[in-house]
Amino acid sequence: ENEPIGTVIGVLTTYDIDDNTFIYSVNNNNFSINGVLLVSNYIFNYEDKNTYDIEISTTDTSGNTLIMNFIINILNINEMSTNITLSNNTINENEIIGTVIGTLNTEDVDSDTFTYTVNNNNFAINENQLISNKVFDYETQNSYNIEITSNDGNNIFITEFTINILNVDDIPTNITLSNNTIKENKQVGTFIGTLNTEDVDSDTFTLSLIHISEPTR
Repeated sequence: ENEPIGTVIGVLTTYDIDDNTFIYSVNNNNFSINGVLLVSNYIFNYEDKNTYDIEISTTDTSGNTLIMNFIINILNINEMSTNITLSNNTINENEIIGTVIGTLNTEDVDSDTFTYTVNNNNFAINENQLISNKVFDYETQNSYNIEITSNDGNNIFITEFTINILNVDDIPTNITLSNNTIKENKQVGTFIGTLNTEDVDSDTFTLSLIHISEPTR
């Protein structure tokens, strides 16, 4: 399959005790005759059709004609894969190493078994799954361009993907108070200090007082 038009398929020979000059013809437009050669007149695809029944006629100088039937077999060639797909290309930040990102699939008319590799050490392959090899942080980097290679044992195919890191609202890491003293006998509502929350994701907070210690005697 896939050979160009004009590829020689075989040499024609006629056995005749009286003559050694012959004119050949073929009844199928997918083939043609070039002198004594049967050649292709079509780019064959094994997956579409893998055998052809043809008739070849040979005519000698006296006008006598013999017709013979032949079967032409199309041989399968392991063709290049045409695409790699990834079922999902996002992962939440802070997920543990080994989290599944997506399932890989290779589009190939000849093969159904593939070996995958990835060119970025922040990711890894587990059979046909792309998994994380790092705990990602959205605030540090929120997308990664990677190349995934599929190998069917004969041919390799490479596709580029962008993996997006999704932001997760992280827990605040600290609360600070600008001042922690107040003079005794101050009236209710006296300003003590300013509160600030350390948070990489947010800048608006609702604060509440959840515990008041008893006075020290």
